[in-house]
Parts: sequence; structure tokens; C-alpha cells
Amino acid sequence: MSGKAYMCKNRHGTYYARFIIPKLLQPHFNNKKEIRRTLQTDSRKLAVKRARIYRVEFESIVDQLMSKADNIKEKARRIVDDLFADKAKIAEQQTEHFAVQMRIEATKSSNDDLSKTQLITFIDLNSNPVTIDTGDHEQDARLYQMLNPAPNHEELARREKREEELHKAQLAAIAAQAPASFQPVPQPTSKTVSEHLDEYIAHKKTPGKKGTWSEGTARQKPNKLNVFRSIFGDKPTAALTREDMERYIDVAYKIPSHFENPNYKKYEGVTLDMVLNDAPEFESIDYDVRGAGTVEGDLKIVKAFLNWVAKYKDVALQIPLNALGNEIADIDHESAKCSFSDEQLKILFENDNSHSENYVKGFKKPISFWLPLIALYTGARLSEICQLHLTDIKLVKTLSSNAEHWCIDINEDDDKSLKTKYSARQIPIHKNLINAGLLKYVEHLKVKEEKRLFPGANRTQDQFSSQSRWFAYYNDNAGITDKKTSFHSFRHNFCTYLANHHIPEDLVVALSGHQFKSLAKTTYARNGKRDVGKLVEVIDSIDYGLNHPAWKIY
Repeated sequence: MSGKAYMCKNRHGTYYARFIIPKLLQPHFNNKKEIRRTLQTDSRKLAVKRARIYRVEFESIVDQLMSKADNIKEKARRIVDDLFADKAKIAEQQTEHFAVQMRIEATKSSNDDLSKTQLITFIDLNSNPVTIDTGDHEQDARLYQMLNPAPNHEELARREKREEELHKAQLAAIAAQAPASFQPVPQPTSKTVSEHLDEYIAHKKTPGKKGTWSEGTARQKPNKLNVFRSIFGDKPTAALTREDMERYIDVAYKIPSHFENPNYKKYEGVTLDMVLNDAPEFESIDYDVRGAGTVEGDLKIVKAFLNWVAKYKDVALQIPLNALGNEIADIDHESAKCSFSDEQLKILFENDNSHSENYVKGFKKPISFWLPLIALYTGARLSEICQLHLTDIKLVKTLSSNAEHWCIDINEDDDKSLKTKYSARQIPIHKNLINAGLLKYVEHLKVKEEKRLFPGANRTQDQFSSQSRWFAYYNDNAGITDKKTSFHSFRHNFCTYLANHHIPEDLVVALSGHQFKSLAKTTYARNGKRDVGKLVEVIDSIDYGLNHPAWKIY
């Protein structure tokens, strides 16, 4: 067997093409495991060229046979017979020729002991066998050499060229005779990353498809893909490598916070090249790099895009996907976040801390008073609270009785958006929020004919960044020095409390808007809504040991 798995040669030195038949198709080839056909040459260089052509043809035929369920056996027989035309006569003649050559070589290499040489037989120009037998072996050899002089280098080159031309002509004739349905399927030129991105974004915006982006997501995610587009946009997607992904991962960690937001004035006129090359225009800007959680989110978005290309466009991207998946698995951003401690909660909600406004001194804006409190007792996300309408504060009946309870209904009605489809839920309002005057605040807004719970919440691209920055400012000035805390820490407090008090999973999911770990529960309980009576018991059991002042109208 030669070094090439799809080639071998016989004992006479003639090369053969060798093809393994897939196990599924073997019954249609009389249970043969492989096919061999002569390449009609003892030149390895020519054999490799010819075997490659046969290999392409054979693999194309196998692919098509595997995709055709009807009459496979007949098509297999016909196509293989046509492709590998019978060359038995040629092979036989060539074998005889090589036999003569080997006998001559044996004569030359045996110290001229011609007595050991058999009678010389060869094929003449008319394809007739001729035997030389004068009774003298030396005379036989001299006669053969006179009739078949050894070719010089020019003659050898001419013969090789002629053999190659004949071989190509044979292949062309075979391809022309083969049925059209079994002609090799031309592979389309790979599209670029930008072209695939445009198709992916259009697909995700198409209504009615599984995984379609919401209105808010459709505004955000294309921006998050722009960095990837700017680096690899002109490159064919199929040509992406592990090195490309490692480069993108490195860039993802260097991007400044909010850089992908086109409305962020701080980076107006700043390009990605300026960031990566520390350009003078960028060096003077005070900025923070993005957190590990944000980087992880971007890597997941790119991975989802490449998965879509691999699935819907049949582009082989396993290595780039593996590179992204490994990095995502290594990111432990959750360890960089934590809940507020009991002492920190007292600083924020009870003590007269060092900030110019607090729960003792009072807040000028209602949103500053209510936003942290609602988050602490509902576990709701910042965006979920900021986009609430007054109609989302409602009475909800229990399933087991006619009792009603005030709830916050988190939904996607009107212009609201949610992080995931599991985020829709109803959360009973904690007694501490009612005692602090939340329902009175709602009535106050209704009198003013307001629509939203927080009319002044500044919303940009579905992100309430000004409220997030306000809390970060309040948190720092109140004396909380732990940089692992943020507004999202209230959600950690809420979920940690439920976990520590062994609340059943279905109730935790109903209150937090997380996805069930069980596939069955995820499939058959999608609306996230449970009996409010059970949820009220859980919510009212939450006690952080805090005393809250009542809201005041200023």
C-alpha cells in the first residue's frame, strides 16, 4: 500500500485507485468493501494526479447515492460502471509489458546469468504476442533490445505527456456519458461574514420564526455584532479559523464599556482601530473596559451567529465554534458579582449615610426612592421596573379562592420588552412596599394622568443607563466600597434569600423569571404564572430586617 490511502499498486508496479465503499451502500455493490481501478501508469506522479480526479468523482457519486432512496442498486451499478470504464484489455496488455520489463531487469541484475531467464514474450504494435526463442538466451535478449530500444529522456517525457492527455480525454468522455442527475454538484463560492450577517439579522427579524428577536433585541444585537463585522466582514465565513476567534476574543476584552452603543457621545468619532492602537484621539478619554459578563454576552451572540451559519448555510465552522465555546466556559463573571451584605443594606436603606440624598434625608425624585426598594422585594431587573405602566400594578385573584392580591405584572405589552420569554410573570407586592406607600404613589400618578410608573425614566436603546449610573453614584457616595456590588445585586439578594429558605423551584422560577432546569417543566409551563396565593406566602416571608420610611410627596 502506498502512502496515499486512496492509492495502491500491484506486484508489477502499476498504480491503482482504491476507494472505500460506505457500509450503507455495500449491499448494493455485492457486499464489496472497496473498488480498485487501474491508473495505467507506474509513475507515482501521474498516479497521484489521476487518483485525485477519480477520488473527486467517486465522493460526489457516493454523496448523491446516499441522498437518493429510490433504486440505489441499479444507479450504483450503472454509474460506477460508467465512471470506472472497463480497462481489462489495456490492463492485461500493460501487465504483459511489465512482465517483460521485469524479466529483462532480472537478466541485467543477475550477473548476466542468462540461463535463469525465461523465454521473452512481448506485445507488438498490432497488440499481438511475440515470443523470441533462438535457443540462445543472450541472442534473445539482444534481439529484444533491438526491437524495443530503451527510450531516451525526451521519449519518456513525450510518452508521459501523451498518457496524461489520453487519461484526461477518457475522464471527459466518462463525465459526458454519465446521467445529468449524477454530475458533480458545483460548490458555491463562500459568502463573506458581512453577507452572512445581513442574512442572519434579516432571519432573526422575520416574524413567526422560532427565536425571532423582540423589537428591543433587534435594536441592540446588530450593534453588538458590528465589532465582529468590522474585523472579519470581508473574509469568507468558511475561512474563519481558531486564530481568528482568538483575535476577536482578545479584542472583546479591550473594548470600552458602551462602545457598541452608537448614541454614546463619549466615543463619537472614535473607531475600533483607534481603540486597539491606542491612538492619541482615544488616549485622552477616561473609560472603563467592559465587565466579564458583557464580554461573555458578546461571545455568545457571535457564537449564535456562527451556529446559524453552520446550520442553515452548511458551512463547516466547528473549530471556530469550539474556540468560542471554550472561552465562554472559562468566563466566571458570576463570581465577580455578589449580593449586598446585611450591613450594606442598612447603609443604603436605614442609615443617614454620607450621600446628599438618602432614605433618612429624603429624595427629590420618586424614582430614586422606589427603584431600589422595588428591586429588593421583587428581584426584578432594572429595565423591568423602569418600563412599568400604571396598569401593571393590578389586583389578581388566587386560583383557590376569591381573594385578590396586589401584584406587579411584568409583561411585553405595548412598547415594553423582556430579556427572555420566561421573564413574563406576576409578583405579589410585598407588605413593606404597600406600607411604604407604593399604591398611594400609583394613585397620585393616575390623578396626574400619567401612563408610566416612572415618567422620568430615561430610556435609550432599551437600556436605562442613566438610572444605572445614578444608583452607582448613590452606592459609592453612601459608603459602599465593594466594587462587586451594583443595582443587579438586589436581584442576587432576592434569589439568594429564596434559595436559603428552601423555596420550591417552581415558585422561585415564577417569581424570578428564570428558566426551569427541567426540560419538561420548561416546555409545559411557559407563561411563568402560578397561583398568586402561593406566591404571596413566599413574598411576605421575605425579611431583610429593615425598617423603611414612608414615601412623601415633595
